[in-house]
Amino acid sequence: MGYFTNAGLFLLNVIFGLYIFAVLLRFLLQLVRADFRNAIGQFLVTISNPPLKPLRRLIPGRLGPHQGHVADPHEKGQHKKADARSFLVRWSAGQIVR
Repeated sequence: MGYFTNAGLFLLNVIFGLYIFAVLLRFLLQLVRADFRNAIGQFLVTISNPPLKPLRRLIPGRLGPHQGHVADPHEKGQHKKADARSFLVRWSAGQIVR
């Protein structure tokens, strides 16, 4: 491999690593229920929201779809579907455990 290829791969690894770090930091801040109204929280939400938004539709939060993150004002009506879905998951898990 050439020098530029190695440098390009290194930069891609660093950028991907920093992005994964931002996603993990957002997860940890959600876990401790930190306030996302400050500059760092807003930055983490802005950076990590595009790829996590489709996952949030499929996998709602522990206590509902908007638990621990800043709600997108364009997602009207999504909470009712996810609430029913999370209720169904919790109910079926309770039935399996019994």
